[in-house]
Amino acid sequence: MKYLLVVLLLLSQTVYGADTAPERDTVATGFGWSIVPLIAYTPETRWMGVLAAFLTYRDIADESFRTSSLSVAVQATQNEQFALGLYPEIYLDSNRIRVAGSVEWMLYPFRFFGIGNNNPSSNGELYTPYSIKMQCRALHAVSGRRVQHGLSAVLRLDIRHDDIRSVELREDGTAGPLRSGEITGSNGGWFN
Repeated sequence: MKYLLVVLLLLSQTVYGADTAPERDTVATGFGWSIVPLIAYTPETRWMGVLAAFLTYRDIADESFRTSSLSVAVQATQNEQFALGLYPEIYLDSNRIRVAGSVEWMLYPFRFFGIGNNNPSSNGELYTPYSIKMQCRALHAVSGRRVQHGLSAVLRLDIRHDDIRSVELREDGTAGPLRSGEITGSNGGWFN
């Protein structure tokens, strides 16, 4: 038995010693993709499921250059909240320009308790907005070779439209300020 262990040990040393020099690290160019499922829990949403797909693109085989990407995500929660989003991050002109942002559609029921800090939980009005949100940031390198080094100039757009589809009565059967239209924005509107 000892003889067998010694032979195996020597053979394993020989196998490890026969390795060749490691290949030089290279970064693949072209397109790549992946799909990631996610299950999470938060007290606000309870159980949540997300399915995200990522498309990546690299045109320069230098790992110091960033990879452009486009993500698509679908989300659903146990509280019947749904979202669909598109999230691009694109690098242009040898990483001197970066365009990133998001376009999201959301159906997220919320509770409105009133204005101020002293509102009891019985004030809660369940309302359901259909929301469309768009964010865009464009960066251009002012100093340095790339947007991730030095100073960059930025243009930013951030808009959202909510269309409040329903407002339920309070638990005691009365209409709160949101349902009665007393609050500015009770029907939704544009935000920026």
